[in-house]
Amino acid sequence: MLDDVARALEDDGRFSAWQITESRGRSTQRYQVFAKVESRRVVETRQCDVRVHVPLANEKLGESSFTLVDPGEPLAPHLDAAYARARLVQNQPWTLPGPADAPNAVRALDPHIVESAAQACDEVGGAIDRAVRSAGGVELSASEVFCDYRRVRLVNSLGLDVAREETHAYTEYVLLAKGSGDDELEVYQSRRAR
Repeated sequence: MLDDVARALEDDGRFSAWQITESRGRSTQRYQVFAKVESRRVVETRQCDVRVHVPLANEKLGESSFTLVDPGEPLAPHLDAAYARARLVQNQPWTLPGPADAPNAVRALDPHIVESAAQACDEVGGAIDRAVRSAGGVELSASEVFCDYRRVRLVNSLGLDVAREETHAYTEYVLLAKGSGDDELEVYQSRRAR
């Protein structure tokens, strides 16, 4: 999808500059109610965020953006609408970064989540189960574990072409504790880690 959009922008003489950010993601998810894993699923996403620049007669810069999620969707209506919107914007001129401005690579990736996300979800879910059982006096009502991988690639009209990969783990859980008499206490916690 990114390459098709880049070719269309290169061929469109209305834009003085452009930038595309393509995000691809995979979220592996595990849902547990009490002691039973109720559901497992994998959600994949992909989208392109496109920003275009249009030079204006008064030495200002017109700018607009749009998002594509369907690679089969016609691009021309998006380009026409972005051009029309950009001509209404009056920004001070500025330039996009080029290849010399590329940032240093930062590693924010857990290979275990990339290679074995379902196993990573089960390990985290199991750790929650064991911690609750060893604590005593509480019961796990529900837990959700998300192990997410995302790759982002940014290209622009000046030749910048950079990518980064990242992983995230997110958990939510609800604990039940019995109070005196018929009282019950419910506690909700969530944690996020890179």
